[in-house]
Amino acid sequence: MLLDGQLSFPRQVEVMATAIAAAKRYRVAIHTLIISGFYPRVLCQSRLVTDIISEAFSDVKELQLHDSPAILNFFEQCPLPQLERFEIGCYWMSVSHLERFIYAHARTIKFLHLEDIWLFRENREGNILNLTLADTKMILDSLTNIRYSGILSELTINRKIDGCYEIKESFA
Repeated sequence: MLLDGQLSFPRQVEVMATAIAAAKRYRVAIHTLIISGFYPRVLCQSRLVTDIISEAFSDVKELQLHDSPAILNFFEQCPLPQLERFEIGCYWMSVSHLERFIYAHARTIKFLHLEDIWLFRENREGNILNLTLADTKMILDSLTNIRYSGILSELTINRKIDGCYEIKESFA
């Protein structure tokens, strides 16, 4: 499906979700969902659409969001009862948004991969809020709550050409 414009994205996602929900009646399951280039601030506006999307994505085990900064908040609230792996890439994000997402799916999520992430680091000085770009070490340090929460089995950051990762942590 071609999602070809910011104004049409929400409607096309709704149509896609409706088709997936209908296909589920014939035992077709979507286990990997990849969304790329989704910029609208609002994915759906009605409870019916939210219910359709929730039903359609209920079998998703792997969710990848690339260059889609506005959609993380939606998936924080969307039930994904099978979600095991979450990948986010080419993304400006705040740690608090990521933490809320991880905690919302804590029962099932085990793997987190971050690819080409830019982190909003909030440094409050008086009444001034400074947002700065963070390097990989700063990102890793900012994820302390997630890393030591006991939720994840593995955290990876930035794939290398050889298939290895810049950072790979396994948790027991």
